Amino acid sequence: MARLKLIFEILENLSPGKYVLQVRGAGSHGIYLTNINLRPRHKAVVKANLPSRETTVKLHINTEPVGANIFIDDKLIATTPTADIKLLSGAHNIRVSKTGYEPYINKLNFEMNQSYNLDINLTPELVPSE
Repeated sequence: MARLKLIFEILENLSPGKYVLQVRGAGSHGIYLTNINLRPRHKAVVKANLPSRETTVKLHINTEPVGANIFIDDKLIATTPTADIKLLSGAHNIRVSKTGYEPYINKLNFEMNQSYNLDINLTPELVPSE
């Protein structure tokens, strides 16, 4: 399981003394709970590890014809046929292109912990007649 690592400094105007610190991370589950003792003119550094929710998705793209380049957010990721691609959940720009064919361009939103399969039939480019 992935873990969310939090490191932060307590710099607020807290009086010296004993405190209970509870941390709930956004995008994670679980609670970090610890006792801290603040001393005069010292800052406290707390390191918390919280289990992280999976934020990745699996994406598999099939194309006809094969040999198309897959770009995700303008980065070349793979060429079909390809294995599963892991990416962060959320919105991504997908472009699939092959010389001689119209590119497939779409912005898709991927929800965490899901698998997606895209079957894309590329259309041959029209050759202008003379």
